[in-house]
Amino acid sequence: MKKKIGILSNYFCAWSGGTDLIRYLLSNLIAGNTSNKYELYLIIPTKNLLSNTKNVLFPLIFFFKNLIKNRKINFKRWPLQNGAKFLDEYFSNSKFKDKLFFIHADYINQNKRILDKKIDVVLPCVKSEDYDFPWMGYLFDFQHEYLPDFFSKEEIVLRRKTMKEVLFKCKVVFTNSKKTKMDAIKFYGSFPAKIYTIPYSPCIDSDLVKFNEDIFEKFKLKKDYFIICNQFWRHKNHETAIKAFSQYVEKNGKGDLVLTGNTADQKFPKHFNDLKNLINTLNLNERVKILGLVTKKAQIALVKNARALIQPTLFEGGPGGGSCRDAIAVDTQIFASDIEINKEINCGEVKYFEVLNPESLSSLMIKSDGATIKKKNINILINEGENRKIECGKFLLNIIDEALKIQKL
Repeated sequence: MKKKIGILSNYFCAWSGGTDLIRYLLSNLIAGNTSNKYELYLIIPTKNLLSNTKNVLFPLIFFFKNLIKNRKINFKRWPLQNGAKFLDEYFSNSKFKDKLFFIHADYINQNKRILDKKIDVVLPCVKSEDYDFPWMGYLFDFQHEYLPDFFSKEEIVLRRKTMKEVLFKCKVVFTNSKKTKMDAIKFYGSFPAKIYTIPYSPCIDSDLVKFNEDIFEKFKLKKDYFIICNQFWRHKNHETAIKAFSQYVEKNGKGDLVLTGNTADQKFPKHFNDLKNLINTLNLNERVKILGLVTKKAQIALVKNARALIQPTLFEGGPGGGSCRDAIAVDTQIFASDIEINKEINCGEVKYFEVLNPESLSSLMIKSDGATIKKKNINILINEGENRKIECGKFLLNIIDEALKIQKL
């Protein structure tokens, strides 16, 4: 009888990096299920009454809560809408037929639906719940311990509580990096959970590579540009990259700088305006192109055609974050900050710069101007990615089997 594996996406639908992680994990699991021993289920908050109701009512509820608390007129969309829609559309592709099944459930009724479907194990679980079925924990990162100024006291307490519960209540936990695994030991010492690090497996779906629009015309871009694909959050360290780009321009650098990602930072609402003011102060308005959120296909096309992807981040949960995986998958060079976790990138063309040193990054950009860009054939890249997906998927299925054995003892 086939084992049933449920992928919980609710928590991860709130931001694009979260949906990318679910897409990444599930694509790998599908690729690794070569013997068809498993039934895979995506548990997703869409196409059900509860989710549709929240989608309609959430802006009004948020408005009244905010009005009472802050006396501000402010509406906010249901945060899971975009992520749920993307995952639903992506995995509804006919190529996943009979390889993946859907459970349309909200937080409120997902446990009942999981039990009704007799799912054997669910993952990734980021917090301890009173689950009536085996579950696998997921550790995101320990950013709150290294950059506490970027979190409120309440957020730090909640993150510590959540991670402690996963480590002490779950028997099998996985994470995206060796750094996160070592941090778990550093901050919590001995715990019962066995932690596995997912193999670094950059891969690209052939469907995402097929972007028929002319991105240069669509986004009014020059042919030569660098790109950063990060949310506009403080720890993403756009400031260093913008200052480096200013030095690059002063030395007659030819390329532009393209920025994609959600411009809203809920923790630091003024941050995006501060970045725009920095760009204005450095007289870079004509050379820095802020595109905001773009579709995944457009983002891949932008990365594919860039001179290099810049990853200036101060902290990540996985090596280089999702944008570096995308860049490697389409053979685009990476300029990454030299933080410890980024050094775990083990494939692709990566050059490192000192994380808070604009001159260090600028020198890489200037040197790249005189370099000829040669890329592998896209079919070769797709095949390389598929092989990584299969390897990673089989690794995940093996630890899922182990989790089931341990939790049945």
